[in-house]
Amino acid sequence: MLKENPTKDLIYFRKAKMNEISSIEDILQEAYQPIVKTLSRLPGALVETKRKLLDDFHNNSLFSIIHNNKNMIGTFSLRKINKNIMKLYHFAIDPSFQHQGFGKNILNQIKEEIRNKHQEIKILAVEVYQKTPELLRFYEKEDFILFDEKTINLEKILILHHGI
Repeated sequence: MLKENPTKDLIYFRKAKMNEISSIEDILQEAYQPIVKTLSRLPGALVETKRKLLDDFHNNSLFSIIHNNKNMIGTFSLRKINKNIMKLYHFAIDPSFQHQGFGKNILNQIKEEIRNKHQEIKILAVEVYQKTPELLRFYEKEDFILFDEKTINLEKILILHHGI
């Protein structure tokens, strides 16, 4: 699905290709650096990343975010948790493309894609660390609401939901 964002750049997502896995891993490593600094350790999304990305690739749930029909600038994975909930994982935009509306644009495209192709899905879920207020604000601006909390490795993780 092709959309234009406010900067008039063409941005869209598609299924990832096998030869993009290393680039996807690089984008995740770079985009997650502020979280690594905040937590003083690797977040769960970066632990065993290659294996998880390959699993998502083979399950057709790994996506590449493309800018102007040429550059991969981000990635995400979607997994169906149950018959009504889809969960967003590994959502990352290359830091040099952040704060330009690309994340918001892609998130809106993801929600539209779910509405059009997965009518049974009623909720899009995402998890963020409580210690990452910038990420929390991003999702709250996109109408995600706090649904639950959990603690892993002494870190509080907020589970956010968005009605589809």
